[in-house]
Amino acid sequence: MRKGVSIEKRKEIIPVRTTGSIWRNGAVVLCVVMLAVVMGCGDRQTDLDESGKPSNCSLVSHDEVAALVGKPVKPGADSGMGCGYVPEQESLSHFTVWVTAKQGPVKEAFGKNPPTDITVWELQGIGDEAVMAVRDGTVLDVVAAKGDWAVRFNVPFLDIEPNSEKYDRFLALIKKAMGRL
Repeated sequence: MRKGVSIEKRKEIIPVRTTGSIWRNGAVVLCVVMLAVVMGCGDRQTDLDESGKPSNCSLVSHDEVAALVGKPVKPGADSGMGCGYVPEQESLSHFTVWVTAKQGPVKEAFGKNPPTDITVWELQGIGDEAVMAVRDGTVLDVVAAKGDWAVRFNVPFLDIEPNSEKYDRFLALIKKAMGRL
């Protein structure tokens, strides 16, 4: 039988494989797998919806949120109110990401006159600008802007105290998320 000739069997064409073609196909498969691994090791890219808005759930990964929350969470569920990550066996989101078109300075994200029990802090090194709302010594929200987009990171049940180790991890995750915009 000659190399590369097809054999007709039950009206199906079955290509005859030679050692060379098996090696070439294996090399192609190996290259595709390596490319997928290399691409997967890079930073996440932001998904855009049909209007061009970044997807709420594309800025952080399920694993990143679970590490911050400190317990397993259900995968983020996207809605008009953002992408909420809910701990397993619970019903309220502990970490929500909400992307909107930037409407003005983020320092006004909590109103020009925020409630008296909320302290607004300006944050440096996150996106183009960022602010944080703190109530009773606990972080509630961070709003950061980059380009045309503002992103609210809501963490009402995580008991993140400013200048704590958990706070540092939270800000690192926000910086990473904003880098994905």
